[in-house]
Amino acid sequence: MNGFLRKVKRYMFSRHTMIFYDYSMGDLASLDWKSREGLIFRELSSLDYDALEALLAAQGTEEPVFQPPFDMAEAARRILMGGHCFICEDKGRIAGYAWFATHECYIPEVQATIRLKDREVYGYNAYVGRKYRGQRVIECLWVASARSLYDRGFHWGIGAGMSWNRTIHRVFSAIRFSRKGYLSAGYILTLPYMVNTCKGLTFIDRPRRLEFYRKLFLRFETVFLRRGMPGDIVLSEKRPWKK
Repeated sequence: MNGFLRKVKRYMFSRHTMIFYDYSMGDLASLDWKSREGLIFRELSSLDYDALEALLAAQGTEEPVFQPPFDMAEAARRILMGGHCFICEDKGRIAGYAWFATHECYIPEVQATIRLKDREVYGYNAYVGRKYRGQRVIECLWVASARSLYDRGFHWGIGAGMSWNRTIHRVFSAIRFSRKGYLSAGYILTLPYMVNTCKGLTFIDRPRRLEFYRKLFLRFETVFLRRGMPGDIVLSEKRPWKK
């Protein structure tokens, strides 16, 4: 019950902020970033699926707080929707990855979808294994993506990171991204709000708030009504609005 009440509090008073950047694909492609000798930076192919699945399993073990945000079915869906995944390969193993969307992309941290313009990409969901951190893997992944996607007609890119993620902001500064603004989303006494200071970026608000409030009502009803009922009485799951 305490965990559930903390979740309620988080929805009543919350604020999540992402800082957005933009960059020229041509300018980024011209940078000459180097990583450890022997590492290869390229786009994911179907032959890499087993290696990617192994990295996701390792990611779940190394960082239990941040579980792998997708599985191989989700990876296939992203590619089918026009997305691109760039990887860092080390002797057949995948050391890290970064994803790039070309149409639109749902951002769970702020419960909104970014809608991209023609010839524009959005970089997101990057990860580097612990063994390879501090070796400029993320920087090289972004440069490799720019070189490949620029040749395919994409001229402008967008990157973003949570406000507290100092590492990604240092990376974006190092590869000369321009800060575009921020998007904040949250709740004040259960009233949702969104603040967008990013000129030229389109966000579609798609939160699942009604579903949360419905579950919240059912949970409280179950908890409090059961306190005054005999133990052998089972509450019906039927609701007037639910056929």
